[in-house]
Amino acid sequence: MIEHYSLPKQRKLKVILGFLFVLIVHSLLSCNFKTASQQDSQLETDTTGFPYPLASGKTYVLPDVLEEISGLTYLSTIPQTVFAIQDEDGILFTYDLERGEVTAQFQFAGSGDYEGIANDGKEFFILKSNGSIYSFAIGTTDRSKVTHHTGVLPSGEYESMAFDSKTNRLYVLCKSCKIDKKTASTTGYILSHSSDGELTVEKTFSIHTDEIRQLDKRMAKSFKPSAMAKHPINDEWYIISSIDKALIVTDETFRLKQVVRFDRKTFEQPEGMVFDEHLNLYISSEAGDKGHAEICKIQQVKK
Repeated sequence: MIEHYSLPKQRKLKVILGFLFVLIVHSLLSCNFKTASQQDSQLETDTTGFPYPLASGKTYVLPDVLEEISGLTYLSTIPQTVFAIQDEDGILFTYDLERGEVTAQFQFAGSGDYEGIANDGKEFFILKSNGSIYSFAIGTTDRSKVTHHTGVLPSGEYESMAFDSKTNRLYVLCKSCKIDKKTASTTGYILSHSSDGELTVEKTFSIHTDEIRQLDKRMAKSFKPSAMAKHPINDEWYIISSIDKALIVTDETFRLKQVVRFDRKTFEQPEGMVFDEHLNLYISSEAGDKGHAEICKIQQVKK
């Protein structure tokens, strides 16, 4: 004999009301999560007023030897070519954009963590993460002609370096330096290059993290720049923070103007950046889930 058990009416009502409450809460949470995700996506791709549509660039897939590409520079005298370094070996790579291949290599130093590269039209300058800098004449194939500059910058971690043809100076940004600990700023150094080849720090400058966070609250409390380049015409500085998947734009004196978010699928680990003589912007990204590194060429859109 099977006995049927039935809940009292009051208890039935409580069960039904409880079930409805759970459904309503779940629905509200789902809605809020969707809205937050949509807003986050909009923020990441919001480039209002930014003259380089990051999502519409031309992509160059790099060979395995450049999986860890960490820096880019360009010579107007050698069009359709970029010069790159990677962060494990002291090798300068010449990459032909039209042919899509590495056409030359020059080993300027041994294994190490090389992060930034720039040129003044006569020499290449390569920044090691510990702040030492290598310099050598463009076109040299003689390693004995390479100069290793040590002790120029304070002890710290560095990834960003650029040459400004207007001031004829090298600019280097700290990624993690003792001077910036317990402060809301990132210190940069302006270096002169004497006729006898010496590099000397002339002055310092700062980028204030609290100003960046005022424009984008999701930025980290400490700014970790991984690449920098100066626009050839309007003198704006473009600075990438790979860990934040963001690019900040400042004026000539490093006063903040804009924060632009990268699309994470397009730029997995952006760590190199340079302009060419036609104002095209090149951004390199290390290999990630895609399995290969890339260079993205983005044309400037007139405002």
